[in-house]
Amino acid sequence: MQFLLQEWPKDKPDKLHALAKKILINAHEGRASVDDARDAFMAAAVAIGILWRD
Repeated sequence: MQFLLQEWPKDKPDKLHALAKKILINAHEGRASVDDARDAFMAAAVAIGILWRD
């Protein structure tokens, strides 16, 4: 959670990052699933090239 909210590359915010932050906060508050938060984070990270899927 800290990485997505505070340590995300400042030059790479985008719509997927904003959506992932929203879903992560909702999951933390019990309004979204952990699986949804993970999927949103992974999609945002893949989109900016800091995570690769095999």
